Amino acid sequence: MKKILHTFILLIVVIPAFAQNISFNGGDKVIGLGSGYFTSLYNGEQWKIMLPPASLTFDMCVVDSIGLMRQAIGIGVVINLQKAKTQYTTGRDSNKFEGVIYHKWNIGIRPSYHIYVKKKFDVYGGFIVWYKYNDMSKYGSITTIPTNDATDGFKFALYAGYRYYFTKHVAFFAELETHVLWLSAGINFRFK
Repeated sequence: MKKILHTFILLIVVIPAFAQNISFNGGDKVIGLGSGYFTSLYNGEQWKIMLPPASLTFDMCVVDSIGLMRQAIGIGVVINLQKAKTQYTTGRDSNKFEGVIYHKWNIGIRPSYHIYVKKKFDVYGGFIVWYKYNDMSKYGSITTIPTNDATDGFKFALYAGYRYYFTKHVAFFAELETHVLWLSAGINFRFK
């Protein structure tokens, strides 16, 4: 009985000590600023990127130290803005252009599951439920807006990410995602 009691007391003391090394602790809030690459919207020679996909993320740890495995669960929000235009030459005059300008807004809710690797590393993944909104405007003499992946509405995506903390509060991040941005990278700021 004494052995069980000592083991129990040891676990009560040791587990919280390990939990302090997790890179995503209970109450942590992480804001991220990033830019994306290889978006699914702008494929083809007719596209001209006016604003590379930019993202603002906010993640909060809601559960840390799951069992003895030192893993965490978070909930977050992501906002993404992209701007591009299709550009075609008009008739015989190759100096005049026509096309459509696309302002693409995305907002999503993203739960995340974090796996502890080392003190300065945070490896995580989850899913995103996106709502996409597109504002399209014509320029030049174009008469119709071509159809593409710019439809409004709800979309679903999976994502995986990695953070490396330079300091206790500042990290580099990179994420892969299956719908809006294939790859995004940027900087995170962590606070309580």
